[in-house]
Amino acid sequence: MEKTLFDYCQYYKGEQVCPFDDERALLWDYERQWCEMQNVKDNIINDMLFEYNVSGLGSFEPYDGTPVSLKALLFNRFCHWDSGSMLECVKPFKKWYIDTYKKTGR
Repeated sequence: MEKTLFDYCQYYKGEQVCPFDDERALLWDYERQWCEMQNVKDNIINDMLFEYNVSGLGSFEPYDGTPVSLKALLFNRFCHWDSGSMLECVKPFKKWYIDTYKKTGR
């Protein structure tokens, strides 16, 4: 059976309305946006991938089941909220991704 984009998401499963009313709601929305970007082949994801790779994250958690394009979007948003430079965000992003994003989903 072929995987859908939803199969790669921790929170978003195609719902029209977010089922969360806590910190997971933002992650649900990011995953929803990622699915939409993938469906319309939005070029902004290429910019996010470039930033992700330039920051040295291209080989971060390569076999964890999360597409690199989704990780790139999460990194982009993490840097936005952290207000640091991309390079300053790398280490805290890795910790957040492993300790929060991957552990609170599913």
